[in-house]
Amino acid sequence: MKCPKCQAENRQGEKFSKECGSKIKISCPVRGKMNPPDSKFCDGCDQHLRGQGPAPPLDYSHPNSYTPRFLAENILTTRGSVERERKLFTVLAADVVNFTAISGKLDPEEIHGIMQREASTPARHKMRRIKDTGVSLSGS
Repeated sequence: MKCPKCQAENRQGEKFSKECGSKIKISCPVRGKMNPPDSKFCDGCDQHLRGQGPAPPLDYSHPNSYTPRFLAENILTTRGSVERERKLFTVLAADVVNFTAISGKLDPEEIHGIMQREASTPARHKMRRIKDTGVSLSGS
């Protein structure tokens, strides 16, 4: 087991580096969370930390085979409120005439400014009148 500070090789299970004396911790391969050296599983997501061979293949027909425990528990505890929740939203699509020709001649920041001024801002004002909120402007 390598010390993350001095990179000295230490025996498995050592709590402090034999070279620099700093605390040795094991990094979770999934979330990067630091765990005590004697941990077998990450205390943040239950990922196996030691002796892990190749990851088992994912079985998409069984979500529990690829969903971390902490996430599954979060989903299950909030499921009741999410199942009853419905939100209305507005999608506004606009086609800008000659956009490709114009955008080829201008700097990307200039194009963004024009689109904000000429399309996004007026659309947001109209949406506010109907008590809706514009979230983003995107183009291709």
